[in-house]
Amino acid sequence: MQLAKPDKHYRRLSDCVDTMAAARQAGDDTTGFARDTQVHQHLSGCAAKAVRNPQSALRVGIKIGGAVSGQKTRPGCPYAVSQLAGIIGCMGAVTSLFVSKMIAAAGPRVDRARLLASVGLDPVAPVDPKVMVADTDYYALLEHIAAEMDATDLPLRTGASMRLDDYGALGLAFKAAPTLGASYARVARFARLWTSVVDYTLESDGAATWFHLQRAGPRRLGLRLSNEATLASATSIAREVSPAGTFAPLEVHLRHTAPAVIAQHEAYFGCRIVFGSDRDALLISQASMASANRLGDRGITCFLVNHLEQELGQLVDTRPLADRVRPDSLDEFVGQQPAVAKGTAIYHAIKNDRIFSMILWGPPGCGKTTLARIMASETDAHFVQFSAVLSGVKDIRAVIKIAKEQQQAYQKKTVLIFGKKYR
Repeated sequence: MQLAKPDKHYRRLSDCVDTMAAARQAGDDTTGFARDTQVHQHLSGCAAKAVRNPQSALRVGIKIGGAVSGQKTRPGCPYAVSQLAGIIGCMGAVTSLFVSKMIAAAGPRVDRARLLASVGLDPVAPVDPKVMVADTDYYALLEHIAAEMDATDLPLRTGASMRLDDYGALGLAFKAAPTLGASYARVARFARLWTSVVDYTLESDGAATWFHLQRAGPRRLGLRLSNEATLASATSIAREVSPAGTFAPLEVHLRHTAPAVIAQHEAYFGCRIVFGSDRDALLISQASMASANRLGDRGITCFLVNHLEQELGQLVDTRPLADRVRPDSLDEFVGQQPAVAKGTAIYHAIKNDRIFSMILWGPPGCGKTTLARIMASETDAHFVQFSAVLSGVKDIRAVIKIAKEQQQAYQKKTVLIFGKKYR
């Protein structure tokens, strides 16, 4: 079914905002957009207001979009706001737990209180994993630590200090999953609860599985140290669930160049370390991925997965503006009446809880994803979204496995939507 196309006013603003987003992500100072302090301050203010008042952010976003593009815009232009929200969403964040762990691993050689204050954290307050800090501030903090001490093994000591209990429900879901492969699948699915700047994917070639870490941005020192700590943490928590406690990957791959000494890395991971690789990842044997976890419990993990899915749904308040202003019901969904009006097949499918497989075809911003979300919410189904460009068969199988668990334990259906499917 084809959905209607946004008009030319949406496109004008969209093209300009796309240019600005690309400039910011590439760090291109030649465009004027990336170095325009006033525009940057407006965007930052819009993001802050969005957390407190989505409607205020909507108005500010429209105003900024018109100022940047030089074109007149109309209030209530959802496609333009969606693109502007994409820029706001580029402001990455990581949990303050990682900040605290890194500083603790550095020990007395650094001023803990000063470092915490530098990223806006109260030095005397208890660690709250739900408190986030800007990713760029986090990287700058790591670079400051590296300037004060030899940070070669800092990521390794940080990784070794991580425990599953530190991760709350996600750590429990990792611990209760039946196999190590299922544990890592939980990380890939729910890591967004802890950071907005890292994605994890699993890729199997039959003999082994890659656990990929994907983090965008310039390869600055802070980012490189963070990537090492992340893979060290992934190894540490795998050892925690291993019956023998002796898990070791087959290989560790890192994109950046090797430090002067890599003996500490080899000793920690217990395998070959490939620096200067084309990826940041752990290569794990199929035997290890299939091995049973020490505390695996299918009933408990199903309950925890359901809880984590609910937490993901609650991230709407801190996710990009486009998600915050999406319609939540058919009554709020406007502009596509020929597809969803009373009497249509989609309307009856939703109202009678009889969702069927379908293809929604149309340009960006016309409401395909929003309609799929409404189908899931109004039928009390579990909603899972994939990009057909970035996801593969292995990802689908993992979701199908979780969907079966949801159906068996809670009699809850799963709605799976694939976006960006090209011929």
